[in-house]
Amino acid sequence: MHCMGEDYTGTVSTTVHGYTCQHWSAQTPHQHNFDPLLVPGMNLEENYCRNPDGELGPWCYTTSPSIRWGYCSVPQCITEPPAIVPEHTCFTGDGHLYRGNISVTKSGLTCQSWVSQTPHTHDRTPQIYKCRGLEENNFCRNPDKTDALWCYTTHPGMRWEYCDVPICVDPPIP
Repeated sequence: MHCMGEDYTGTVSTTVHGYTCQHWSAQTPHQHNFDPLLVPGMNLEENYCRNPDGELGPWCYTTSPSIRWGYCSVPQCITEPPAIVPEHTCFTGDGHLYRGNISVTKSGLTCQSWVSQTPHTHDRTPQIYKCRGLEENNFCRNPDKTDALWCYTTHPGMRWEYCDVPICVDPPIP
């Protein structure tokens, strides 16, 4: 896999703890919203490990009634990940492709560098959230695919805040 495994389409079908994966089309023993017929294009085939929701790596629901899901052991590729067309001046969707240089929050606070642990300690680091643009200073990003672009702030009293980045009206220009 590259990055966090969103592109992984291999055939690993057991979790790191040895549990067999539940078929994506099955709703037992665990019900879920990742029906392959409802979300085509996510490669939710058979019971293969996938990362359809931006987790830290490929995962699956298990066939064990007592263990809902687990990460899978999928090796990192040694080749470069596929190129993405980053958005530089505005964002679309949840903003996870934004690679612009806005580094202040909606209220005007300066963003903390993603590699820094002061004034706020956190786990949104380039080592954990691979290929999310976090190695690029203190720019607003959405590494965990939450609602919108955000950052940790340099203000000790405000841990994090959303950023004021324009929404793309026209297709983004790389």
